[in-house]
Amino acid sequence: MFTAMTRDHPDSAAPFAELARCRAEIGDYAGALVLYRKALERESWNASLHENAAMMLSALERHEEAMTEAGEAIRLAPESRRVRETYTTLTARAPQAR
Repeated sequence: MFTAMTRDHPDSAAPFAELARCRAEIGDYAGALVLYRKALERESWNASLHENAAMMLSALERHEEAMTEAGEAIRLAPESRRVRETYTTLTARAPQAR
């Protein structure tokens, strides 16, 4: 369904984000990252997408890149408790990337 939506609504980030979530749920973090990047091409201002991309990068042990994405999420949504918690979690996973 979401694949069809990417064709029907190519400018929408939502179907790419949903496909990414599905990939992440089965442990395909690299595939999920590709899809989150496609979603970010459409909504670069979306803190949640940056946060999710950061989590995929962390799962792939690309910690410096993860911290950059998480930092962008913080910049875009400094008031978001979830974004701040994700940043803290990623920092704990990769203290050398601070």
